[in-house]
Order: sequence, then C-alpha cells, then structure tokens
Amino acid sequence: VFALSAIEPGQCLGFFPGRCFHPPPPEAVLDSPKKVPEFYQSWCQNDKAINRYDGILIDARFFDNPLSGEMEFNRTHNKIAFGHMINHPPKGETPNVIAFPVEFPHEEQEKNSFIPYENHDLWYYSQEMSDYVTFPPHMPVKGIGIFSIRHILPQKELFLDYDLKFKPLPEWYHHVNYEIEQ
Repeated sequence: VFALSAIEPGQCLGFFPGRCFHPPPPEAVLDSPKKVPEFYQSWCQNDKAINRYDGILIDARFFDNPLSGEMEFNRTHNKIAFGHMINHPPKGETPNVIAFPVEFPHEEQEKNSFIPYENHDLWYYSQEMSDYVTFPPHMPVKGIGIFSIRHILPQKELFLDYDLKFKPLPEWYHHVNYEIEQ
C-alpha cells in the first residue's frame, strides 16, 4: 500500500476491516467443550487477523472473501478499508503508521455502509443455558483505525509494525528496533 499524496502525522488513513470476535465475558465458563470455533482457532496461522488491546480479534478474511451482503458491498466499494494489506517494515525500515482502536455506535453502522466491520453473531457458549449466547446487536462496533505517525511522502510505502508475540515467528518477521529512530 503506497501513499497517493503527502501525509501529515496523526491523519486517519483508513481501517483494518473484517469480522469482530469479542472475547467471552469474565463470568463465562471457558472450559466448556463447546466454544465459538472461530474465536479459539489458531490465529498465528492467519495473516489477515489483528488483535486489539481489549482482546477483540478482527479477521479480514471475512472482508476479502464475503459470501454476500454488507461485507461484499464494503469489499468492492470501500476505498478506506485497506489496513489488512499494509506490510510489516523490512529490515532497515521503520513503521510510518500505527493501528489504533476505534469505536462506532451501533446506530452509526446501520446508517453508514462504509464502516468495514461486522460483529460475529456468536459470543460464547453458556453451560447454564446449554446454548450459545449471541452478541448483543445494540453494542458498539469496535475496530482498528490506521493512523500516520510521521510525514509520509507521495509514492512511499506504508509500513505497520505487526508486533507479533506468538511462537514460532514466521521467517520473514523481525522485531522493529525503535532505538534506531531516536
């Protein structure tokens, strides 16, 4: 992903789109044999996912390969939903954008088809109810905004520090050395 024009620090450039998976509430029994499968999958094998500070996982595979409906419209028409295509900086380069949590009121999403998120319907499995609990439909939609952290010249590539924590790390990955910038 490359800058089309000069970008100033602090600009919101777009969003990391996808389906939002919310972590179960603390009172939920997590050792249930029935769990929301997508939430507990091996996220380290998914190069289209990002994790928010509050545990919400956003999976852009649902944005790239929607079956139909709102996500299909967003994928084909939304020019600000590109965060999942930004590369990690190669060695010797530093990030010029940052992923930052954003939140939209539910009512806003109903009015604005360019908000590139949908909440996953299933939230967690309740042993007490012996059924899945659906995510409340009136809850805000939480996502990730992509913001510039320095001046970016036209035609320069955008780089986002993936800050991977899982093991084993992919061969292409390296930790960003922020001391170089100081």
